[in-house]
Amino acid sequence: MANPYEPSDFPITAVATNRRAVRRYWIGSTALLLVGITVALPGLLLLNQELGWIPTQTGIFGIEFNGRPVSNATATRYSIGLGLALWAAALILAARATANRRHNR
Repeated sequence: MANPYEPSDFPITAVATNRRAVRRYWIGSTALLLVGITVALPGLLLLNQELGWIPTQTGIFGIEFNGRPVSNATATRYSIGLGLALWAAALILAARATANRRHNR
């Protein structure tokens, strides 16, 4: 029987680390992506109306916010800008989830 007080002949393995969260980052990334699409959609519709990429029979005219008129260009800029910001946050969360998954392997 080997003496437990003497060092063993086998190398000591690395200390086990805690597993990092992956699922919650993917769920958050998917949620932010869907919210970003929802936020950017009105701006994309207004941009299509202005540039005429896809011909439609409908149009959006006279947007109001708190009883004040807002131009279509302003609504387009804010809608698409917020949508892109949410998409960037979704991409960051997806990158974090991928890094955590690689760490867990």
